[in-house]
Amino acid sequence: MWKPEPSSLNDTRRILYRIEPEVTVELIGLLLTHENGKDAARELLRVPRMRQHVASCERQLSRLGLTVDGRRRSEVGTTRAPSPYIPAQYDRERLYEEVWSELTQKVAARYGISDVALSKVCKQLNVPKPPRGYWPRRRPA
Repeated sequence: MWKPEPSSLNDTRRILYRIEPEVTVELIGLLLTHENGKDAARELLRVPRMRQHVASCERQLSRLGLTVDGRRRSEVGTTRAPSPYIPAQYDRERLYEEVWSELTQKVAARYGISDVALSKVCKQLNVPKPPRGYWPRRRPA
């Protein structure tokens, strides 16, 4: 197994900068098949220039289970920052009742947001909305 010295690691990076990023990612994939390969891959991807070099191959790295900076996807927090459209004031059940009882524009106006923002809130809270054409069909003739 390849265990690079710090000086040879920089030489290795210089060589990798000259080849296609896809080939670099394939080599990193080969490293990962070995016992200490994860550490070697992380060390290769540690420097900003190497991350920039393989940035166009983010999808390939993702298939290997890595991020561009060499961390395993499992090491990266999967929690996203809360959306600005979902303040604590939204109650899912109440929103469901409101969306199905009157037009989205009226409900959105009540909350002081646009109907597009309300749609995003509904999507994030898993609140189904009436399909297109629902309200005209509901009106009596």
